[in-house]
Amino acid sequence: MRTQLYRHFDKEDNLLYVGISFSSLLRLSQHKSLSSWYGQISRVTIENFENREQALEAETKAILNEKPKYNVQKSNVVEKIKENRSRNRFYKSN
Repeated sequence: MRTQLYRHFDKEDNLLYVGISFSSLLRLSQHKSLSSWYGQISRVTIENFENREQALEAETKAILNEKPKYNVQKSNVVEKIKENRSRNRFYKSN
């Protein structure tokens, strides 16, 4: 199913948040109710992907490389995955 990757930016063009959704506009309205940083959003970009797996991979890369200010929970999970992968490569090579 087609999935969107969205980015929220503030007025200075700092990246606030990266996420995926089947409907980025619906998700934006949910952020209005749930996110303390919603009022900082000045610009939103949306990329379309053919499926959720592709969007999830792009989201993970964006969080790792672009370091959005408010993706704290996912950033911690992604960092743990990276650590485990590095550790596994280390043990496999010895």
